[in-house]
Amino acid sequence: MWRTTGSALDKDQPYAVAAQGLAKIRRELLVELRRRNEAIEEAWADFCSYPDNYRYEESMRYVPKTERAAWHAKVMEIVEGADLSSAIPLLLETKETGRLVRRRN
Repeated sequence: MWRTTGSALDKDQPYAVAAQGLAKIRRELLVELRRRNEAIEEAWADFCSYPDNYRYEESMRYVPKTERAAWHAKVMEIVEGADLSSAIPLLLETKETGRLVRRRN
């Protein structure tokens, strides 16, 4: 409940540090409670809402290594339609420069 209440305070500010920190703590607790799938679902929803480097890295923390390539492909589909201000740093960080070039054309 405390996480929900705290996050609600920053719901109109997607880059608020407090909300991101509380979301991270909640996902870590879910993993400790053996509810990793819920942590992954929350991280995915968060990334889809605001696709950026931080949320990409945060979501990849919870995805099993064997599924990371498929997860990365899903992320790139979202990034294709994302705002360039979010997409550029993420595409550079993930070395997906070919996608960035295609966005320019």
